[in-house]
Amino acid sequence: LSPSSDPTPMMTIVIGQPGIGKSVGFGNYCVLRCMADLPKTIIVVISVVTVNVLVPHNDLWKQYTAHTKSLDVGKELCALLKTMGVGDHNALIVHDIRSSNGFKSLPYQDDILGPLQELLTRVYTVLLTSPEESNYGLAMKAGPNTEKYLPVWSREELECVGSFDVQNKFEYCGGVPRSYLNASDYIERKQRRASRAFDPH
Repeated sequence: LSPSSDPTPMMTIVIGQPGIGKSVGFGNYCVLRCMADLPKTIIVVISVVTVNVLVPHNDLWKQYTAHTKSLDVGKELCALLKTMGVGDHNALIVHDIRSSNGFKSLPYQDDILGPLQELLTRVYTVLLTSPEESNYGLAMKAGPNTEKYLPVWSREELECVGSFDVQNKFEYCGGVPRSYLNASDYIERKQRRASRAFDPH
């Protein structure tokens, strides 16, 4: 959210394996950091189910929520913001492109980005996605962007958290935190590992 004269790309695509913390970890970090350091910034969090909007108001934050299936969610958002005198504000969009259940959220540039760019001073987007390019390829056409790759966790990083059974599960779960917390995911990985061990090919 740098000054408008800065040619820095206005979108960062964060790519990482499912379950490593793109949404829960990095996405929430972006939101909290923005709330702490950028008081004149409207935060829009797009997920598969909802669009959550955080608007700074008198040293507090007001939250508005809409369902992503609403066809006019972008127009409704901008109509709301026009009544709040935020033309000199910036916006941070955190877009979780795909959830763990496999459904995609709203198309990236439809409905929300265009109206916000017309209304506000500066709009920056953080796109959270799996490595499957079909998820974010359309977004790359919207303008200059930077790609960042979120690596899987190391054994030492997992051990530092203190809530994972790293000693017994690392062989099967590797550096994917969600696999340690989700029993069915852990069992599935263990079974796949056993199947490969007996695969004659």
